[in-house]
Amino acid sequence: MRHFIQPGKDIAATLRFISENEHGHPAVLALKAANSSLIDVNFAVNQIQGRQLAQKKLPLWHSTPGIVYPPHISMEQCSSQFTAAYKAGLVVGDSFTDLTGGFGVDFSFMARNAKRATYVERNPELCRIAGHNLPLLGLQHASVHCCDATEFAGDMTFSDTVFIDPARRDKNGSRVFALGDCEPNLTAFIPILLSKSRRIIAKLSPMLDLTAIAVTLPQLTQLHIVSTGNECKEILAVIEPGEVSPLLTVCVNDTERFAFSSQDKPQPAAVWNEDPTSAIYLYEPNSALMKAGCFDHIAHRFAAIPISRQSHFFVADRIISDFPGRKFRITGITSMNKKELRKALGGISCANITCRNFPLKANELAKRLKLRDGGDTYLFATALAQGKLTIFITKKVTDK
Repeated sequence: MRHFIQPGKDIAATLRFISENEHGHPAVLALKAANSSLIDVNFAVNQIQGRQLAQKKLPLWHSTPGIVYPPHISMEQCSSQFTAAYKAGLVVGDSFTDLTGGFGVDFSFMARNAKRATYVERNPELCRIAGHNLPLLGLQHASVHCCDATEFAGDMTFSDTVFIDPARRDKNGSRVFALGDCEPNLTAFIPILLSKSRRIIAKLSPMLDLTAIAVTLPQLTQLHIVSTGNECKEILAVIEPGEVSPLLTVCVNDTERFAFSSQDKPQPAAVWNEDPTSAIYLYEPNSALMKAGCFDHIAHRFAAIPISRQSHFFVADRIISDFPGRKFRITGITSMNKKELRKALGGISCANITCRNFPLKANELAKRLKLRDGGDTYLFATALAQGKLTIFITKKVTDK
C-alpha cells in the first residue's frame, strides 16, 4: 500500500489515520487531516470511503487486509459481491480473460473458476491497483495487462471464457444504451471474439430492451437478468459460436431463480374473473421477472391468474410458497367509490401503496386517501381487465 501514498507524506501516519477513522464521515475527516503535513489526505479519505462501501457491497474485500480502493465513483459503479459471484458461475473452461478489468471486482470472482486468468484494462492506475490487490485475494495465477481491449484482442491467444463490460458513456460523458454506441462497439467486436473463445459474457445495461439484444447479438444463447434487493442491476448476455440454439433466459433476484426457454410457448393466461371470493392471495413478480416480461410463463408455471394483461399482478386461491416475488393475503377489495373506500380502509392512517396500470401515482393516491407511507398494510391500485379501477387491500405474507 505504501506505493500509493504521495512521496513526502508519512506512510505510517497515513495508514494509522485510516485505521483509526474507518467509521468516520469522509468530509469531516478531510477537514481533520487537512492541517497535517504528514498525512496523504486524498489517499486516506479515499480508502476510508472505499472500506465503508465495501463493508456491505464487498465483504470479502473488506475483510482482506491491505486492499487498495479506487476513487469513490469507481466504488459506486463497481459490481457488488453478489453480482460478481453470480458471474463466476458462468465461466467455463480453464482459461479466462476479462477485457475491461476496471477495479477488478468481477475479475476477482470469475478468475477463481479458471486455471489461467488474464486481466486487461487501459487505465494505468486501475491496473496498478489490480496488480496490488489480486495477489492479496489469492489470485496469484492472474496476469495484468495495461492495454486497450480491442488492441489486446487482436493478438489474444485462445481463451475459453471472455468477459467484457463495455463503457456506456460516449466521449462527451453522455450515457448511451445501444450496443453499437458502447466502447468498445460490441456489434463489431463480438465476431472477433467468437473466433478466439468458447464463450463470451457481456455485461449490459439493465435499461436495454431484451428483444433488441437478441436481434443485435444473433449468436446469443443465454440471457441472465440479475437483481438483488428487488432492484435490477445488470443483464448478462452469453454468446457462443456454433449453430443458433434456443435462447435460455434466467431471472435472478437474490435466492429466487426463474428460467425459461424460447422454445417454451405457454398459452396466454385467462385474466381474473373479478369475483372477490376467488382471490385470496395476490402476487407481485420480482424485478427480474418484470424486466423479462414473462407473464404467461409465470401464470403457467404457478397456476396463478393475471389480474389483467397490463397490471402484472397475479391472484390465486392458495399460497404459492416458491413464487419469485412478493406474496400478500388479500383482506379487502374496493373500487374508488369514496363511501366504499372509507369502509374498506377501516380507518387506517398509513399504508404501503403500489400503483400499476392506474391513473394516479402512489404519492398522489396516498394524498387523496390521506394516508402516510408505512405500516403493515399494502395497497395495490390497478385497473381490472374491463378497465374498472380497483384497490386491493393486503397484508404481506412472510417466508418462514
